Amino acid sequence: MDGEIVRRWNETVADDDTVYVLGDLGRRKNALKVRDLKGIKRLVGGNGDDLAALMGWGLFESVGVVKYLPGLVLSHIPVHPSQLGRGTLNVHGHLHARSLDDLRYLCVSVDQTEFRPIPLDRLMGMATGRALAANRRLSPTNPWADEPA
Repeated sequence: MDGEIVRRWNETVADDDTVYVLGDLGRRKNALKVRDLKGIKRLVGGNGDDLAALMGWGLFESVGVVKYLPGLVLSHIPVHPSQLGRGTLNVHGHLHARSLDDLRYLCVSVDQTEFRPIPLDRLMGMATGRALAANRRLSPTNPWADEPA
């Protein structure tokens, strides 16, 4: 499957695209395959990643544990709901083939994305649609409570 992931990635990503990798690279053998992937790669580390080693190998332009973009929180493990402002989407990996039943969360593990990255413009469109739908279901006085039926 590793070769298929590399093939699909490189079909999707151009050399000058920036790609956020949301963790779980695995052991050294798998992590070093990042060199075969197109794009400018930034790592949001996962619970199984050795961040010190990954930084030392020079595979990523940056390495961190969370990345904030307008309307998005990128993380490996889903963040606590208190970390999400109104209209903010948590894009994460970690759950692999599972998803949370909450429109504020979007799992983009390769298990759910046909083993290829999702372009940011598409992700932003998804975030906007999900945030609007989630906000309709949330009470204006308590953003974490369901609206009365």
